[in-house]
Amino acid sequence: MNVFEEIGAAIAKISAYAQFLKNKKGKVFGYGVLLVTIYFIIANVRGVIGVTDFMGNLEPMIRQNVPNFSLQNGKLSMEKPLDLNEDGLLVSIDSNADWVMSMTESEWRRALTDYDQVMIADKNGIVMKNNGKIQMSAWPTDLEFNREDLIGFLPYISVGIVIFYLFYYVGAVGVYFFAALFVALVCMIIASIQKYRFTFGQIYLMSIYGKTLSLLLKGVFRLAGVSGLPVIGSFLGLMYFIISCVYVCIAMSHIENERKQNEFAYNGAHGNNNGSDPYIY
Repeated sequence: MNVFEEIGAAIAKISAYAQFLKNKKGKVFGYGVLLVTIYFIIANVRGVIGVTDFMGNLEPMIRQNVPNFSLQNGKLSMEKPLDLNEDGLLVSIDSNADWVMSMTESEWRRALTDYDQVMIADKNGIVMKNNGKIQMSAWPTDLEFNREDLIGFLPYISVGIVIFYLFYYVGAVGVYFFAALFVALVCMIIASIQKYRFTFGQIYLMSIYGKTLSLLLKGVFRLAGVSGLPVIGSFLGLMYFIISCVYVCIAMSHIENERKQNEFAYNGAHGNNNGSDPYIY
């Protein structure tokens, strides 16, 4: 079977798990990487489209909504004031004013009690409030910056987003194989109780395949925006784990039954009663 056929077999054909046990480590790793790649695309397609659309419209938005400005020699110059006051957010920038640095931090704290996020600036300095913390600063004298510099910085933001998704993807691959360990540990306990004859490595390999359905479901639910809900998200996490364990346990039971049937047939044909196991994975 090729890797894509294995994805379908891992979900719909429990008997295929006996064949999976014969796969080499490289093929198993490739399977996991491909599966995570499919999940990653499904789970993040909406986010990527949204970010791409936002970044494509960001430059026109800046040119339309941010007045032309320049910062040099410790002074801010802006062609017209910028004011925004809504939903706990206050933005007020006026380069003709000169009073921001004349107030103390405690005075600003009292004045901004009703706001969660604040940025107020004049020609000499800026005061910001974020998460209840007040920060005040005079404009640096060694910094030169204007609206074109801001727009020129946008490609670097795009590169940063690409790097973020790259690290996110690598992390998702690592988490997949790491999470399979926990599934394997639980199934190892069950195998011990049931007296199934599997090594931990074999159970771990089956766990990698057994997580197929749960990971694809996770991607679909993320695409639908369901997994982000707190209570539902926690329930789904438990559901994914249970589904993975059930797949591995059913596969172990199926393989063990086939193994016993082959042992019985072998011993009956050869008069072998010493308990040897001709059906080795």
